Amino acid sequence: MKIAVSNIAWETNEMDNYLELLSSQGCHGLELSPSMVWEEPINITGDILKLFKKMVENYGLEIPSIHSLTYPRPDLTFFDGKEKRNELIQYIIKMANLANLMECPVMVFGSSKSRQINNRNSGECHKIMVQAFRDMAEGIEPLGVTLLIEPLGKNETDSINNCDQAIKIVNDVDHNNFLLHVDLKSSIYERENYERVWSAYGSRIKHCHVANPGLRLPSNSCKEHIGISKAIQKSQYNRYISIESSRKYIKTKESLIESIKFVQKLYLKDNCNGL
Repeated sequence: MKIAVSNIAWETNEMDNYLELLSSQGCHGLELSPSMVWEEPINITGDILKLFKKMVENYGLEIPSIHSLTYPRPDLTFFDGKEKRNELIQYIIKMANLANLMECPVMVFGSSKSRQINNRNSGECHKIMVQAFRDMAEGIEPLGVTLLIEPLGKNETDSINNCDQAIKIVNDVDHNNFLLHVDLKSSIYERENYERVWSAYGSRIKHCHVANPGLRLPSNSCKEHIGISKAIQKSQYNRYISIESSRKYIKTKESLIESIKFVQKLYLKDNCNGL
């Protein structure tokens, strides 16, 4: 497995300093929230994107994933009419073009507000999302990018709250460019059976976020990490574990370094003892 850190952990003007930190601490990648760098990412030219990718590579890092896809456009939703839904689909395809230009293989679809069902019929909403995600997958397939659905806890949204629900929509979409992402803070919140999830779905999980509940830095104050790390290692998952933590909880660079070391020791090593 490899470790990345999302840039939601720092201010944009600190990018170079934090890329140097990640490199010095043995990280492999920068997970990119594009709107934390550019106000409207889909308007950025290919030359600028390639320059950004080169800057990341100069620190010995890659960009394994992009996330927070619709952060600049909270108005884009599945259930507020066909026009808005089509705009959402096209926006995701444009984001995939951005990912393609930076040779980034996966995009994480969280977008909790876009999939809020509220009082609508859940069965009908499921059908709408299946078709919309299929349209997205078909649109991004030529770009060589895979869209990953991110289950989020009931504290964040009212649909696709756990991995069982996510796999159902993955199965119904039935497209190689639409697979599963796991957000461990949500898995903890939903009290999922970690061993069953990673055993049953490990081959279809293509990316993973790690944090303590509330987007706090992962640390041994949350004992759930011990059981989760064992389940992941048993599954033979060999992709990225990406730290996703809000900057408001990162008081110093040392606190991020401590969290990186915690994740490296617990998730990237065979021995999970001693924590």
